[in-house]
Amino acid sequence: MNKSDNMFLKIISDERFASTFDVIPSKYKSLDEGKRALNPHVKAVAEMVDQLNKKIYEAKSEMRIRNKVGPVVFTEADFKPIYNRAVSLLSK
Repeated sequence: MNKSDNMFLKIISDERFASTFDVIPSKYKSLDEGKRALNPHVKAVAEMVDQLNKKIYEAKSEMRIRNKVGPVVFTEADFKPIYNRAVSLLSK
């Protein structure tokens, strides 16, 4: 299990999240299962975690290419596609 899977499982296992959106966290063992979920809230969380992970990986790769070190910093505009994808999943 990788960091993304663990983050996804922690989010959906949160008591308030699970009770609010009628989620049974034990149904999901990984991020990939969450991305295939029928529950739109679980699917949206899985997509957000996956997209964030991809953005971080891309930013770290870019930093390595340019010989930069330090934390990855995003602007609000970097999150817009992720927000749009989540809203799209939740409005279906």
